[in-house]
Amino acid sequence: MAQELRQEFSPAIKIKNGKDEYSIKAKIWEWNDEYGYFLKSIETNEGIIDIPTRVYMASAQIEEVWKRYRNTNIYISNFGYAMTFADSEWKSEFGCDLSDFENGVVYKELKKDGKDFIKANILDLINKKNSYEVDLYVPKYETIYRIVAELFLVKQQDCNVVHHIDNNSYNNCVTNLVYVPSNKHTGKKLHPMSY
Repeated sequence: MAQELRQEFSPAIKIKNGKDEYSIKAKIWEWNDEYGYFLKSIETNEGIIDIPTRVYMASAQIEEVWKRYRNTNIYISNFGYAMTFADSEWKSEFGCDLSDFENGVVYKELKKDGKDFIKANILDLINKKNSYEVDLYVPKYETIYRIVAELFLVKQQDCNVVHHIDNNSYNNCVTNLVYVPSNKHTGKKLHPMSY
């Protein structure tokens, strides 16, 4: 029996592809001993879709969502961006409750001041050993891809390693990250047409 892996998004990823809009709740991957994981199917708000009928993810626009990181003044987007701001700054800029960032705030739904504030305050991330680290009040072992995975993916049982699907450690978008078992973290790309 083939080993399956579930890449579950939290919240579900909202996708716009042309005129179609839908949400992807999860991608289901299947292990192949020769090539590693291949995308088998995706779970949308309308059910499971087998891969031959799915939309190629790279042609779709993903909705950007920002979340607060562990009650700090650090905010991370599912695109892999980071920003920081004091609690006293949020109300005048964003026009929403600070607690909204715990569950996720959709970028396009922010008022113009909030969008401008994010654009002006996105942090330059430091590249350390080929992976981005947040040079803030975050423990040194915390990399941006691990934080994105923690905030936007559901960790599956026995899957404790965050893998970059395309093996590009600069691509820290949630759609490029998946939790895998340590014994299956081979360093191989997942099937290139699967993301």
